[in-house]
Amino acid sequence: MNDQQPYRAENVVNGHVWNGQYWSPVNPPVPKKTPWYRRPWALVTSGVVATVVLLGVIGANGPRSTDSIAQPAGSTATPTSEPTATLEPTSNPTLVPTESEPSEAPKATIKPTVSEKDSLANRSAVKSARGNLDDLSEDVSDLRRDIRNGSAGWAAWNTMEIAFNVGQLEAVEAPESISGDWNAEIKRLVSAHDDLSSAMTDDSIKQTKSALGSLEKSIRKMNRILHSW
Repeated sequence: MNDQQPYRAENVVNGHVWNGQYWSPVNPPVPKKTPWYRRPWALVTSGVVATVVLLGVIGANGPRSTDSIAQPAGSTATPTSEPTATLEPTSNPTLVPTESEPSEAPKATIKPTVSEKDSLANRSAVKSARGNLDDLSEDVSDLRRDIRNGSAGWAAWNTMEIAFNVGQLEAVEAPESISGDWNAEIKRLVSAHDDLSSAMTDDSIKQTKSALGSLEKSIRKMNRILHSW
């Protein structure tokens, strides 16, 4: 480029402009900025951080001692131990007998004597037995009448009534003074009733009348036993 040629200011030649004294580029290059990570302060800061991290890693992985604790100079660590309780043997205790008051003997319960006839249970048993004997005597008479009249239906009904009354008499607990005679006669009454049942099953009038006679005989004896009480 020839600087001697006459040019006017602001003339542009080959991308340069004449400012009256020298040529300068029309679009001068913009100086590039240095990246932040290459700047001095960033490098110094990175070095400090890396050093701190490295020291931390070394300290974390280094040997640790749990056996002793650093003590100040001139001082001696004295291990402390927990106090232990000492059990002193004691001599055998002496048992001193103590006098205790004698316990009173249990007092015997004296039950008042009750006469047999004064017992409500005995009176109730005798009354029940008399009532069942009366009903049984009436049923036996009705069955004789049914046989005489040829009433088979009524005969079957009265036979069931006789069985019920015999069962009621078996359940009676007679007073002790008459229980022996009563229980012996109950056995004969039950036997006579068994004969009656067999006779009715066989439809034998003769055997039925014989069994009814045995029942009537037991009824009279049992009434005498009750009257003797």
